[in-house]
Amino acid sequence: MISVLYVDDEPTLLDLGKCFLETDSRFSVDTANSAPEALGKMERRGYNAIVSDYQMPGMDGIEFLKKVRGAGNGIPFIVFTGRGREEIVIQALNAGADFYLQKGGEPEALFAELRHQICQAVQQRKALTHIRNLERREADIINFLPDATFAIDVNGIVIAWNRAMEKMTGIRTAEILGKGDYAYAVPFYHRRRPVLIDLVLHKELEPSGDYPTLLREGDNLISETTIPHFNEGRGALLWFIASPLYDNTETVVGAIESIRDIAALNRAGERQPKNSARERRESVQVIVFVLNGDLYAIDLSDVIEVRQKTAITRLPNVPPGIMGIIDIRGEIATILDPKYRFRMTGAGQHSAESSRIILLERTIAGTQFGILVDDVVSVSTFDTTQADYSFESMKGRDSAIIGIIRNKIRVDERERSELIIWIDIKNLVDSSMTDRLQDN
Repeated sequence: MISVLYVDDEPTLLDLGKCFLETDSRFSVDTANSAPEALGKMERRGYNAIVSDYQMPGMDGIEFLKKVRGAGNGIPFIVFTGRGREEIVIQALNAGADFYLQKGGEPEALFAELRHQICQAVQQRKALTHIRNLERREADIINFLPDATFAIDVNGIVIAWNRAMEKMTGIRTAEILGKGDYAYAVPFYHRRRPVLIDLVLHKELEPSGDYPTLLREGDNLISETTIPHFNEGRGALLWFIASPLYDNTETVVGAIESIRDIAALNRAGERQPKNSARERRESVQVIVFVLNGDLYAIDLSDVIEVRQKTAITRLPNVPPGIMGIIDIRGEIATILDPKYRFRMTGAGQHSAESSRIILLERTIAGTQFGILVDDVVSVSTFDTTQADYSFESMKGRDSAIIGIIRNKIRVDERERSELIIWIDIKNLVDSSMTDRLQDN
């Protein structure tokens, strides 16, 4: 039901308009003989649209419209009058009228056109409100992100700048929204220049020497660098990730970048109490394996078996990092390459002789799940009270990393002390990867 407030100083026209409009069961029409009466009615109830005459004693239709808009009310407003001078039309539209319709001609055709304009104005207002609600929700989500985050459109104009970004750079959102010409680079590099977010949009750009490492994960670019003048000249080690933004037709409409101060997270981590269920365990048995020469460990309780690498069947349209599937005694197991998850070089490359598949308790999309590693070196016992749970420069890269621990392990019949990165297998596979595998 569309509730309409019809305002005119001629009672006969009010009755005629109400009669014609309500022949359509979608309409309910309330009437007022003057603009002040209409304003009073609007205080007592809400309407979906207003139809108002222009020439009325005391307050004309344009003044009435300005009152409504001045109160912040965006209700659809149609000026319906016998005066058709061009300057009146311009005044009405400039004051915020949605439509202007001149009285005259066959009543049935005239009010049919008025009904059409009312429906159109109401639908347009609903669509605009919906878009604004979506924009507000998106802005709230970006503001809620703990990492400093900003976004640009394809022309390099800043379209989002969250509170964490304000705190990191000292630049308020209102000062930078709508700015272009690499204005977002100035707080970091003291000059206008392409940064990681621009490399996402313009693949032809050459990466700057400020990015000593530059990793590509699908459409995402990941890097880290030190900004010397941050933290009052003490410097800051920042981790960056940038990704394209798409519309519903999969067209790139911009890009978004998040930035994390790794050192600040490390300092915060040192102050956090170590009282999680995992950290309260004084010891835990783990299986230690190798990735790119570094040692990693997972809980032995999460492991079903370790086996030599066998032929892996590749699958189409799977998320990056999924090697494929293997057959385990008639059952299918999905194999993940953790090198990709941890953004290592050599993802997908494992020595044929020493590579091992660790089959795990966890499943992905209902199938057995395993990881492919360069080698498995030992089963050890961790003293969890000695683990460094604040090793944020690693945890910042991936939520699967619990911490780092120095532990004695036996390798080639010799015992030696090594730094081992301890990971939580439950966080190794994110929900988006599971969803895409289920779709596949």
